[in-house]
Amino acid sequence: ETVFWRSDGKAVNVECTVRPQHHEGECVGVVVAFRDIAERKRFEAELQWQVHHDHLTKLVNRQYFEDLLEQELLRLKRSSERSALLFIDLDRFKQINDNAGHAAGDALLSRIGQNLKIRSRQSDLVARLGGDEFAVLLRNVDDESVVALAEKFRAILEDTQFSYQGREFEVSGSIGVSNLNRHTPSPAYAMNCADAACQI
Repeated sequence: ETVFWRSDGKAVNVECTVRPQHHEGECVGVVVAFRDIAERKRFEAELQWQVHHDHLTKLVNRQYFEDLLEQELLRLKRSSERSALLFIDLDRFKQINDNAGHAAGDALLSRIGQNLKIRSRQSDLVARLGGDEFAVLLRNVDDESVVALAEKFRAILEDTQFSYQGREFEVSGSIGVSNLNRHTPSPAYAMNCADAACQI
């Protein structure tokens, strides 16, 4: 497989097949054929995206987030930098599901996911862990900025105006923080600490 470039600057994924042509035991030439595989590449990219993302919020999913969190911890072991993990849990989400239905709950989760993503820093990684739980990986932050960023994400929840079929719903959430550095033993440990902090 290789890439061709069109005159307008766009890339075209192609598959190259090379077949030597023999006559009386000697190679007398080669037939080279190219096939456009752009559609297959788009399909493979879509499948890969679906494996790593939550279909409702379009954020990365729990499994992919934990993989990237593990990579971040490996990076921190070779650095003096510090990062942080935010665990976000929506308040009273079950009441919205029970009173207005799952469609309302899904609409709220989608809105919250968009708001968190839009207002995050470029270096932040926002994920939906499942249910009404979200997580944010804050890379290269100190204690003071962690508190400010956590407060910013909490304010995003409270600033979210959500109405469904003429009914207004108050949105708020709880956030737990786990500081990450070269001594953080594992992604599971970091997640448990952030979850425990959120519950407190």
